[in-house]
Amino acid sequence: MPWAAYGEYSAVHVFTNPQGLSVDPLNFDPSAYRYDQIMRDKSEVVRKLRLAMVINGVDLAGAASCMLSAVHGDDDLTKTTDAFRTALAMLKDDGEL
Repeated sequence: MPWAAYGEYSAVHVFTNPQGLSVDPLNFDPSAYRYDQIMRDKSEVVRKLRLAMVINGVDLAGAASCMLSAVHGDDDLTKTTDAFRTALAMLKDDGEL
C-alpha cells in the first residue's frame, strides 16, 4: 500500500496517496511533493479512515492528521498504532484498499 506517515514536532500526517504516486513509505520525503498532492485528499477513504480510527478510540483531524505530545506515553502510542492497524483492516474489508 503506497501510503506514508510523516511529521515533525507534534504533528503526524497520513499521506493516503490519492493520485497513486510512486512512493517509498520508509523513505518518504513530503517536501518532494506539492502541497496539493499531500494535503488535499478529500476522498471517501479519508472519511472512512477517520471514522474507523474514531471507532477504535483515536480521533484524527479531517486531513488524516493527529497531534502527539509529551503527555502521550507508550500506552497511547501502542493504542494509536493498534487503532491504525485495525482501521486499515476495516478499510480493506470494506473494499477501499
